Amino acid sequence: MNVEKRGQNTYRLSISCGFKEDGKRNFIRKTVTAKNDKELEREKAKFLMEYETGNFATNNNVKFKDFAYEWLDFIKSEISEETVNRYKLDIELRIIPKLGNYKLKDLNVYIIDKFKKDLDKEKKFSSSNKYKDRANKPKTDKPISDKSKNEVFKLLRRMLDKAVMWGKLGYNPAQKVETPKFKKKNIQFYDDEQTKTLLAYLEDENIKWQTIIKIGIYTGMRRGEIAGLSWDNIDLKNGLLHIEKQCKYSSSKGVYLKTPKSEKSIRTITIPKAVIEQIKAYKKWYNQNKKVIDIQNSGMLFYAENGGLLNPDNITDWFSKFIEKNELDKITVHGLRHTHATLLASNNMDIPTLSARLGHADTNITNQYYVHSISSRDKIASDKIEKILS
Repeated sequence: MNVEKRGQNTYRLSISCGFKEDGKRNFIRKTVTAKNDKELEREKAKFLMEYETGNFATNNNVKFKDFAYEWLDFIKSEISEETVNRYKLDIELRIIPKLGNYKLKDLNVYIIDKFKKDLDKEKKFSSSNKYKDRANKPKTDKPISDKSKNEVFKLLRRMLDKAVMWGKLGYNPAQKVETPKFKKKNIQFYDDEQTKTLLAYLEDENIKWQTIIKIGIYTGMRRGEIAGLSWDNIDLKNGLLHIEKQCKYSSSKGVYLKTPKSEKSIRTITIPKAVIEQIKAYKKWYNQNKKVIDIQNSGMLFYAENGGLLNPDNITDWFSKFIEKNELDKITVHGLRHTHATLLASNNMDIPTLSARLGHADTNITNQYYVHSISSRDKIASDKIEKILS
């Protein structure tokens, strides 16, 4: 704390707290009156307490809802439009109704803890038109999941961390409240026999969907990455597939192309003979029919019904109907990615190679998701050593 004498019995106290947008230090200041050193020390202690408890900020009267929109506008350039929409939905319909009219300086541990408790009463949003008409977004009678509670609370904590950094809040009361816990769902995947059954049923389907699903099974690609493939990404002669873009959807842009989520997601992987032959057959069909179906994006492998870019949600919808029609065990498109990884992991594929094939940012992610496969191999190893020595 810096103390600057301003007059006979007046002093200006300053505490550095974070940085401004221009990179310069931000200060909280207060002018106090003290007749002697003892009174000055008392004023300093009082000011420090106000700062640490959040009862003093550069803008004491700013309301949480005003800060929330300021934060959202600031963060837009750092996250995807899809994430912005999700944050805005939670902020406008879950956080602001409970905390919006509080002044930032009045937020305390009790208020945040009560907000956390009230999340138990929150209901799921209707799945239709998810990001439209937010102010009148209908809710269902179903409670939100524990994972959703966790995500909403962590969003609030992140926002208040920024308020502290900007000097609008002395401390973050959400840091003193335990984050809502949730159990991670078991990864959904098929074993080898289930996968062979799925592939057998797939033979009766349109060649476009055959090719999309087979690529998912044999490569472990994300659905957006599959939809984002173009013909120049395919090297049939050498059996290689280059992943450099993905299809995404937003209510404002529609379907659009963007680079993958991390640098490691840009990768070249080998494809087996089954996929090479499938793509060759599909390419022959594609060339024969592209004029008939009016493919707008002729450089892309796959297309929507109108000939434009393929929305990844269309893959999800088609696959769900396919599973239901053939009465197969329930699995999602993303479950095919887990199936690919699990089958390889349980058949002695090393983690660094598997991680690179999946495009994970680091091997820790691969270990976290597929530890069950590694554990099953470890049991086999245990059984083998016992048999050898018995």
